[in-house]
Amino acid sequence: MHAGVAPGVPIEGQGAEDFLWIREEFLRSKAHHGHCIVHVHSIVDMPEFLLNRIAIGTGAYYIGRLTCLMLEGDERRFMQTLSRNLVSCCVFDIRVFWIITQSEEA
Repeated sequence: MHAGVAPGVPIEGQGAEDFLWIREEFLRSKAHHGHCIVHVHSIVDMPEFLLNRIAIGTGAYYIGRLTCLMLEGDERRFMQTLSRNLVSCCVFDIRVFWIITQSEEA
C-alpha cells in the first residue's frame, strides 16, 4: 500500500484515491482494517509497528534511506540502506513494494 486505507470502509469498497493519498485519517486510526496495512507515504524516522499498520516510509526519495520489510511466516525483519544515488534508490523502492506484496500473498 502506498498511503493507506479509509478507516471503516471495506478494502474492496475503496478506490485508488485512498490507497494513494489518504494520510491523517488513516495514521490516527486505531481501527483494525481487516489486514495489517504496510505503507510508505508518510515519512517516519524508523519503521513503526502498530497493531493495524506498519510504516516503512523512511525517506528514500528525500534522504536516500530505503527500508525493506521482510515477512517470513510470523517473523518480521527490516533491512535498510542509505544511498546518495536517489534515482536508483527510488527504482528499488518500487521493487520492494512488489516483494512485500508477493510475500503477503504467499
